[in-house]
Amino acid sequence: MKSKRILIGVLNWGLGHATRSIPLIHALINQKYEPVIASDGAAGQLLRRTFPDLEYIELPAYRVHYPSSGFLLPFSLAFQGLGAFRVFHEERRLTGQLIKKYHIDGIISDNRPGIFFPGVPSVYLTHQLRVLSGIFTPFTTRLHRHLFKNFNEIWVPDFENPPYFSGILGHVEKKMNKVKYIGILSRFEYRNEVPDEDIDWLIILSGPEKQRTVLERRIVENYKFFQGKTVLVRGILTSMPIESPPDWKIISFADTLTLSRLIISAKKLILRGGYSSIMDLVALRKKAVLIPTPGQKEQEYLARYLDRKRYFPCIRQRKIHEISRINWDEYALPSMNTKMLLNFKIFA
Repeated sequence: MKSKRILIGVLNWGLGHATRSIPLIHALINQKYEPVIASDGAAGQLLRRTFPDLEYIELPAYRVHYPSSGFLLPFSLAFQGLGAFRVFHEERRLTGQLIKKYHIDGIISDNRPGIFFPGVPSVYLTHQLRVLSGIFTPFTTRLHRHLFKNFNEIWVPDFENPPYFSGILGHVEKKMNKVKYIGILSRFEYRNEVPDEDIDWLIILSGPEKQRTVLERRIVENYKFFQGKTVLVRGILTSMPIESPPDWKIISFADTLTLSRLIISAKKLILRGGYSSIMDLVALRKKAVLIPTPGQKEQEYLARYLDRKRYFPCIRQRKIHEISRINWDEYALPSMNTKMLLNFKIFA
């Protein structure tokens, strides 16, 4: 019997959407489906490296960028939304062509609402049932729900009942039809392993520019607060120059296996705090400091929410020095089963 082909459309907004799609693609392969990957930019490069034998299609780019000022971010994203609508309509047109060319039997779209075609079973993957954007939140939430209303199922990578990690992003007052909670979606799997090495500080950078570079510079400038063996994973696929302390280990990009080993080996971690990174931490049962992107309302909310829950401490980007005041003993993840709850019956 011929394997059913599932089109996986992945948003290129940092690498988080790509990394959380990796276990989804592995699960499809294990259940004898044939994934066809569609993305762009750095997310596409990562997925092509991870699955070199799968069919890959380059999608039009949304070209999201963050200004260096966090105050301007909501207004910048609103302006960029005009260009996003053009890409959305181009995605819709292109999807129809891909359905016919590759004989697609089903669709999973990770935050790319244009990857949809009438009559083809389709899933929309998102943790944003509510889209936080400051004063624009009511508008952006309604718009997002309108864009994904035509999908057959909405998959939220979190748990339906506490403890959960997306807070009000993935949980709304009124239960929404089509929404299914699929548990933690991470490319990592917890194993009680002996670390390969002892790392005092592991710093993992991610997300769109220019803010990725801004945080990198602030951390390097405040190197004195990171005592002991320090490893910096820059989260870039190119080899841009960097001035760093001579005893630091610098890695431009770490593949899944390398990054897993680094996280397991680290005593203390620093991350941006995007939702995919948080799911990775939960899967590996590791504590970390979250430093949200200034002006990125979702990351700022998640950092505050998880700090109040005493799961992860958070600090502001401009106050790196406060890292020395964190009482790590106050924070702990709840005991829970982090197994994914994937069910592909929609494509059967």
